[in-house]
Amino acid sequence: MKKVYKHLLFASAALVCVHLPLLAMYVVKAGPAAYILFYYPPVTLIPFTALVLGICAGAHLKRYWYVPLLAPMSYWLSFYGAFQPYRWMGAYLLLGAAGMLACHFARLLLRRRREGLTHENDI
Repeated sequence: MKKVYKHLLFASAALVCVHLPLLAMYVVKAGPAAYILFYYPPVTLIPFTALVLGICAGAHLKRYWYVPLLAPMSYWLSFYGAFQPYRWMGAYLLLGAAGMLACHFARLLLRRRREGLTHENDI
């Protein structure tokens, strides 16, 4: 159950990031708050979430290889993805993959420094 919990946490975080502003549109019918909630999440909230999901998945690269795909797929399934170009999905995918790889390589570098390994030992 513990393994499934992390997978569900990643999936729910991606879905909530995309669909929560749409649910807020039903509560706030008009005004500047509705404009901000509806138009800014594809530019601000979703890329940040894609990057954070990638960083969290970088700790276990082999187990959570699919996590950078969650933000673009949930964006595509939302109302935003129906009218926006696919370049946003590509940007979200690249942000998630970059965060995941950066976290993975940072962990490898820290592990090497902790164990006292250098590049001279690789040859």
